[in-house]
Amino acid sequence: STVHAAQWHVSVANEAMAGVRGARAGGSSEAVHGALCALGELLRHRCDHLHEPQRFALMCALAREHFGARDRLVRRALVALVARLSEFDKAAFASGPISELFPFVLNVVKAHNTPEARAHAFEAAGEIALAVGARAMAPYLPELLGACADALPRKPSQKRPYLLEAVTCVGRLCLACADGELMRAPLAD
Repeated sequence: STVHAAQWHVSVANEAMAGVRGARAGGSSEAVHGALCALGELLRHRCDHLHEPQRFALMCALAREHFGARDRLVRRALVALVARLSEFDKAAFASGPISELFPFVLNVVKAHNTPEARAHAFEAAGEIALAVGARAMAPYLPELLGACADALPRKPSQKRPYLLEAVTCVGRLCLACADGELMRAPLAD
């Protein structure tokens, strides 16, 4: 039944948030990773009870708390969670949390030592752009477009591979900035 499903979602969300806080499995990186993935899936399936402003703010705050994590799986799950948060409540994300959460994704996009993580972050950046639109993305476009250009070298190498995800990101940025005005300004430099 719908009531039972809602109760189940609340229970899973509470456990996942406890896991992100480190209250499960001794706060191991594996437990935090699993909890972040669970939260991401709840957001992806648009569980109604998560639309409460306090819960949304709490999820944003929990994500922020883990930005310093060194574990690559936790960082990857955080990038995915930021994208899910932007898609879940577009207006709320664009009006506040984007300024605190998107710079994390942008830093992963610009990190040269992890091509796999960069590729994943380019995908997430494009999804975020589609979710929040041109106005919310405007402050980040110059850096993001610069990172996209950097990820598409003329002569790829082992050290600097060609990341097709950057092309996908540019395509999504174009869709998000459909009027074209915001895209022309950063490219004019």
